[in-house]
Amino acid sequence: MPIPVQVRIESSPNAPRVPPELLQQVPFEALLFDISEFGIGLLTKVSLPWGIVVDLELARSALPLSGRAASPGVMKITGRVVHATPHAGQFRVGVSFTRMEETDRNLIRQLLAPTPKPPPQDRRRASRVPLLQTSEGPH
Repeated sequence: MPIPVQVRIESSPNAPRVPPELLQQVPFEALLFDISEFGIGLLTKVSLPWGIVVDLELARSALPLSGRAASPGVMKITGRVVHATPHAGQFRVGVSFTRMEETDRNLIRQLLAPTPKPPPQDRRRASRVPLLQTSEGPH
């Protein structure tokens, strides 16, 4: 299931110039392509210029934390665009995180952590299939 991400362009005096036609489309929705502790990959309909700063909002409950309780609320993350590459008629945009709540960083760490595996069963107590039938029953 695609995970939507709201994208806003942060304007500041030191920010790279943003094309006016792009500002007319803000805010817009992108789809989460991939995520790590340090950045996020988005699939967008518009190409974002390298170096601009974006504010992202992502519902915590949308993250696929299998076997773990979903967190309520919205992750608010700021990042800098590090690449935008054409991808299947859209753009794959990479954003490097510059500001994020520590609780959200921990949530991403949980998402990336392997799912805990159950401990191995004691081989002596494992289910057995009888292979030899005797008049007294299986051994």
